[in-house]
Amino acid sequence: MRELKGIKSHWCLVFTSAIVLELIRVYVITKKGFEGRLLTVGELERCAFERAICSIIEWVIEVRDQKMSKEAIFEYLGFCQS
Repeated sequence: MRELKGIKSHWCLVFTSAIVLELIRVYVITKKGFEGRLLTVGELERCAFERAICSIIEWVIEVRDQKMSKEAIFEYLGFCQS
């Protein structure tokens, strides 16, 4: 990353990540009651991962209830089925 374009891209990703983590912090504090306690970056990352996985599982259950085939779900998610 020696060129200005690369440096700008890197900083854009860093700041975007920081904003996303702060949004997660607000979500966790309001929804899960972690008031009065600072959350570490690792805790925020785990919460974000947990929320993402839960969202995917909820979506899969929803489309499965709509009779979407297993193959169609894998294809939509971009996973290859072995």
